[in-house]
Amino acid sequence: MQFTAFSAIAADDWNRVVLESDDGWALSTYEWLEMVTDVWSQRSPMDNIGFAIEENDRLVAVMPLHWIPELKLISSSGWGAGGPVVLNGF
Repeated sequence: MQFTAFSAIAADDWNRVVLESDDGWALSTYEWLEMVTDVWSQRSPMDNIGFAIEENDRLVAVMPLHWIPELKLISSSGWGAGGPVVLNGF
């Protein structure tokens, strides 16, 4: 099992996990996470610290996470409405 930073994952690979999992939803998609980072960062610093879990060179889970230093807060999907997304049957 290997952990890989959001920035090292292709959007299509991340979204495949989101779309194929019963845990996934719109606020877990790659594009949403990038948009949240861009919009919030216009107000104050925010870092996308999301990551994926790979097994046998295949993504099996993704974890949307943002770090907001000003609030000393780690939040899933930007505003806390997310969580881990794991492929069904894994």
